[in-house]
Amino acid sequence: MIEHSYRYHALRLLLLTVLCGTVSACGDDPPSDFDDSDNVPPVAAFDAPETVAVGETFIFDASLSQDEDGEIASFIFEIEAEPLIQTRSPELVFAFDASGTFEVALTVIDDRGTKDTARRTINVTDLEP
Repeated sequence: MIEHSYRYHALRLLLLTVLCGTVSACGDDPPSDFDDSDNVPPVAAFDAPETVAVGETFIFDASLSQDEDGEIASFIFEIEAEPLIQTRSPELVFAFDASGTFEVALTVIDDRGTKDTARRTINVTDLEP
């Protein structure tokens, strides 16, 4: 589990480590005899509350994501107005520091480099929901 929150809006530098399970996951050209035609793409899915209060800690739970013929190698959470968060953990603890409506996207990458993305909207209020 990874915990993440920002107290104040500010420009931030994020160090991102790319995790590669196969050559296709890193964007390199695969060998000429590489056959990925039997790969079934993963399915991205996650759970999160529809409404939260500013500063309220909650969990983005991507354990609903599946890969029929392998495993999920990486979870990438893209939260509007925040840097990308890439992890091997399907759970992300988070808190918004401002009210508003925010789009959240989860992209999962399987162990063969195939991706899928799920999106949802989170309403962040000034008061406890």
